[in-house]
Amino acid sequence: GIITTTDIVNSTPLSNRNYMVNGAMRVAQRGTGTFAGGDTKFRTLDNISTMVGTAFDFNVSITQVTDAPHGFANALRVVPDSVVTPTGSDNGILQMCIEGQDLQDFEFGTSGAKPITVSFYAKSASTNTGDTYGFQVRHVSSSGTTLNYQLRSFTVTDSWQRFTFSFDGNQSKDIRNTTDHGFQLLWGLVMGPDDLISETTSWVNASGFRGVTGQNNFMDNTGNNFYLTGVQVELGSEATPFENRSFAEEERRCQRYYYRQSAEHQYMRYDCNGQCPSANGAQFVFSLPVRQRANATIGYSALGDFYIYASNLQSKTPTAITLSAGSTKSPMLSFDKSSTFTAGAGAHLTVPNAQQGYIEFIADLN
Repeated sequence: GIITTTDIVNSTPLSNRNYMVNGAMRVAQRGTGTFAGGDTKFRTLDNISTMVGTAFDFNVSITQVTDAPHGFANALRVVPDSVVTPTGSDNGILQMCIEGQDLQDFEFGTSGAKPITVSFYAKSASTNTGDTYGFQVRHVSSSGTTLNYQLRSFTVTDSWQRFTFSFDGNQSKDIRNTTDHGFQLLWGLVMGPDDLISETTSWVNASGFRGVTGQNNFMDNTGNNFYLTGVQVELGSEATPFENRSFAEEERRCQRYYYRQSAEHQYMRYDCNGQCPSANGAQFVFSLPVRQRANATIGYSALGDFYIYASNLQSKTPTAITLSAGSTKSPMLSFDKSSTFTAGAGAHLTVPNAQQGYIEFIADLN
């Protein structure tokens, strides 16, 4: 018979189905080594962070690995570094976010609110095979403070599984239309007894992290593992195959939230932007590859990694690096130094080959 367009195209687009950035765990601009956990939030692979309740020490190591299901190159792996039993509201959580302005087609807060489906691949080690954890989905309304969530459970084994959860559209509460996080996915691996409740399959208007009654404690054995990849958020009540994007496209999406300019075994050079060397140093404009979500905060490796050279080839090591002028595309940084250049009207900034210096521009979600 004749195949028509309606046979192959429905209300779900063929491309740009997945609203989640870095769902395949491919981009790790901060590096791919071990990140030590703690009782404060820390960033891991791009668009993934840890969350804690109270002052809980979520003492885990997180790495990017190549142990992944068919069709994927990478996954995130979490390993406990100590045995801990949570009390009260002690929580250890993995989080991924989506900007609110990118979710307005969900039509939440209206009678036409659309269903959504979240899917991901996960597995465990042999020591925690058969363990159950909580999965909480939250969205933030236009009030900026109102949280709305649903809560489900999932049971991992030491083989890869795809987990799929469908959620009705929330007609009562919208999603804020801003560059801040509007949607959160939360994998509750460690949840204190005060925050354990039954699964919720309708939207609850309340704040707080929640886990599922009876779920296991991921940190009851340092041999436990939790693997995660293939995270997808899409319109509709059914999961479609994971939407793979090229590494280049995924990296640019990630650079909206975090960008690291590093030496990469070469000179990193910036010409002085009309701000000549003085007793206070020099200023340089950095051109970012994409416009970031918000004016960035900055970080850097070590002051000794950077030299400022005047046109007469005098060099000075900065004593401080600060953000001079915020911009989502071309931020300006000041490099202070301890003494004045004796001559020379021009200047440039370099990172010598002997150093591995970097400057990072941080505009992470949440």
